[in-house]
Amino acid sequence: MAEQIDDARLDELCRIGVDEVSHRRGHRYPTVVADHDRAGAVVWAAEGRDADTPAALRAGLGRERVGELEALSLDTGGAYAKATRERAAQARRRIDPFRVIKLANEAPEKIRRWAWNEARRGGLGRGARWVKRTRWAPLKEPARPKASQRAVLDELRRERSLLRRARQLKESLRDLHKLADPAQAREHLERWLAWACRSRIPAMVKLSRTIRAHKEGVLAAVELGLSSSKLEGLNSKIRLINHRGYGHRSAAALISMIYLRCGGITVQLPTER
Repeated sequence: MAEQIDDARLDELCRIGVDEVSHRRGHRYPTVVADHDRAGAVVWAAEGRDADTPAALRAGLGRERVGELEALSLDTGGAYAKATRERAAQARRRIDPFRVIKLANEAPEKIRRWAWNEARRGGLGRGARWVKRTRWAPLKEPARPKASQRAVLDELRRERSLLRRARQLKESLRDLHKLADPAQAREHLERWLAWACRSRIPAMVKLSRTIRAHKEGVLAAVELGLSSSKLEGLNSKIRLINHRGYGHRSAAALISMIYLRCGGITVQLPTER
């Protein structure tokens, strides 16, 4: 790998994705940087995911290249956010829609668990068994519910349940990433934030605060039109590399394999004479 890799992979680097991949038990996470414009090819990797990792990234890419970055794909959490704001202030930070939808799906589940606990204590008219049946219906896409799920949704609507309101909020947030005109994204998100804040549903109010804190990153994902599918596929490929090696004792060995398999390196075998 050391013989084949060169700095040419870092030329014309404009839009990158930064993510961590689980390596071993005990919270071992190498950080991987992929190029959005080259089908998710890995351009840099290093051990760790703490606040020192972006400093190593800047050293690895070079100050001039970091200054030329236009867009960064990051997680909603992680230790990278503050460091990238300081070291690549000109780049727009994009929050992966997958992370946003995941948070939106978790909120109705928290409400359902609260309703289930209240039903067990006798605080709600419905029994705990019926509340348990409502787990999957609010998570189903509106266009494809089963007959049994449609019946549950109709009952939630008749009772004006919190679960139905939470589902409406969740679907409205999902619609943000389906807008035909990205220019409408900011207005759509502002309306959603106001609606979620006024809902007085604790899980949704908390979600609205999280989305508001990362609002510009959420909007950047819609306006830039960057797809994270290739990066998610890259993570799956890296996990397969680690699995095929029956685990790697050191992160350096795994990183070398990542460069060889995902870095666009072509190894020329020696020819016979």
